[in-house]
Amino acid sequence: MAAIAGYALFFLMLVVPTAYRSVKVVLIVIILAAIARIVGGGTYRVRLHPTVVAWTIFYVLLGIAFVFVGVLQRAPGALSTSTVYVLWPVLYLVFISAASQERFLEGIQLVLAAALLVNVVYALAFIGVSSGALPSFLFPNLDENARINFVNGVQFWLNDVASLLFLIPYGLSIVVLRSFKRWGDMEGIGRRWILVSFSLILSIPIVFLSLRRGLILVVILTPLLIAGLAGFLPANVRKRTLT
Repeated sequence: MAAIAGYALFFLMLVVPTAYRSVKVVLIVIILAAIARIVGGGTYRVRLHPTVVAWTIFYVLLGIAFVFVGVLQRAPGALSTSTVYVLWPVLYLVFISAASQERFLEGIQLVLAAALLVNVVYALAFIGVSSGALPSFLFPNLDENARINFVNGVQFWLNDVASLLFLIPYGLSIVVLRSFKRWGDMEGIGRRWILVSFSLILSIPIVFLSLRRGLILVVILTPLLIAGLAGFLPANVRKRTLT
């Protein structure tokens, strides 16, 4: 039950990052309750590298400092941003610790692949419906702050476009790593190969029509970075990463 809630929460955070907060809160409560039950039963083991914990603590302390400075300067929304800078990093740390087992990591990767496909198809449906090329029922309103402009071409915005900044690099890493067939067993990547490749092909017009220079730069540089950095991995690490 908790694993399903975790996958659902992660999927919603990727596809509808700013909407359906009440549903996300319910899922968070379910996950935290399950973690608390495991901790209370004495079967919980922390599987976090000390570096991850140290960086999280540093980020939280830095966030508290920023919020404090904002309050002193009477900046509007200073306190409301404390959830982003203080609460969410702590929750992420708890979630990461609970999901560090290999069986959960495989599920998380499948959620990433599914979210990439859904975000891309949703964006294409929005453009098609807005242009009149597709019937309106193909674009359900998910409260994504959808905007589009057909003046001097096509420019559009959806809140979930921000998720593509790391979903597309994830997909590209699958494609690039799969090309290194000499790196041992490719079964783990093979299960997601078709889905991810199809999603990446569909994402090409989305990347350029969004007119987000940061996203375009990330898409161009990611394959080069992955190919270059992967070559420094030891053979046993490469195989474990791919499978």
